[in-house]
Amino acid sequence: MTKTRPARCSILDIYEWDIGPGWSQRTVDLHEILSHDSKEDGVTASPRPAICIIFASANIIRKCELCRGHFIDKFKMPKVWWSDYSKKSNGYFGCQRSRSPNGQESFDTWTYFEIKKLEPTAIYSWYKLNIFVRWDGESHQTVVLAFDTPYDIAQSFRDLLVAPDPRDLHSPFWFYPHLLSEVARHQEAAVWAIRNQVREVEKQTLPLGRPNPDYRNLHDIARHALHVSETLEVAVKTIKSMLDRHRDLWPSLSDFDAEQGIHSQLQFFESYISSLSSRSASNEKRMLNEIQLAFNTVAQHDASTSVKIGLATQADSLTMKSIALVTLTFLPPTFVSAIFSMSFFDNSTESGWVLSEKFWIYWVFAIPTTLFTVAAWYFLQKKYSAPAPLREEKFHALNISISPNQSFA
Repeated sequence: MTKTRPARCSILDIYEWDIGPGWSQRTVDLHEILSHDSKEDGVTASPRPAICIIFASANIIRKCELCRGHFIDKFKMPKVWWSDYSKKSNGYFGCQRSRSPNGQESFDTWTYFEIKKLEPTAIYSWYKLNIFVRWDGESHQTVVLAFDTPYDIAQSFRDLLVAPDPRDLHSPFWFYPHLLSEVARHQEAAVWAIRNQVREVEKQTLPLGRPNPDYRNLHDIARHALHVSETLEVAVKTIKSMLDRHRDLWPSLSDFDAEQGIHSQLQFFESYISSLSSRSASNEKRMLNEIQLAFNTVAQHDASTSVKIGLATQADSLTMKSIALVTLTFLPPTFVSAIFSMSFFDNSTESGWVLSEKFWIYWVFAIPTTLFTVAAWYFLQKKYSAPAPLREEKFHALNISISPNQSFA
């Protein structure tokens, strides 16, 4: 049954090393070979080299059923490795052993690390080290599948293995110290990139006026610090799983001294990355302290301004009270003088004071006007000084949603 060929095929960069000829490089289109039913292996040359490093794109291979099946069949890769949840994981280590018909054991190991690389310009990128290693116990051949490896890390692998020690190849875990040295190098750079940005924030001096912190930038640095801490914690757990598995397999491996040296190297990288995790946690706490300090500084400045406003308001209140007291003092005499200055009173006659018969007109207009003014004031006071919950209920009745102030996560 012929399988449908996808639009894109997987291009593999293959680097091979053997005693004598050294390193060689070639590029193959695996799908092109498989789709033509070629008898050529397409991946490893014949005779088989001692080391074969294959750089491939797992994202493209996942879309090609033919290529994916070839990797599963040839390298005994577990199908779970190609699953979605394995792809979305942030780190793991796995190991399985098999035995050939002549009794020789082979080991398949796979591991995954994530590293967040942060530039001084706040631009960041994710490095993903997704490695599958197949070690043949009979020929001691090692095939390393490096999926979606960044170019600079791929170059570092070639530099680290420019002259491998043939004795190291007798261990199925010989490649992992080289891998962990790259993990440690890039994680160290990630931790110090966060530390440098935190230090720049710590060195900033307070302005003379109201502080105006860049909260978005502060929270971005804190977010990067959290991600770096997460990747370091997962890396430590992954290396511990690697050490546990290597300790279990140690008695069944041939070269005790070589295995002891590899185990010591793995322990060193576990200790080193654990210390990086502690430094990353310190960066995280320092950044949170700076964010809290920024909030408190602004709050302190605003509180000081509020105190000044309160003192000014208090002074204005005393002045208004004085004015009100003077007004109340002179208001009764003013009212009395206004009453007696009306034309309803006449004291020019010889008989003395004369009160007009129409004086009732004054009360007819004065009393209703006063009552209307007091009622209007009471109605307006009650309408515009309603409690906050009542006002919110009115807004909700009009389908107006009141959203709280947003804060950065």
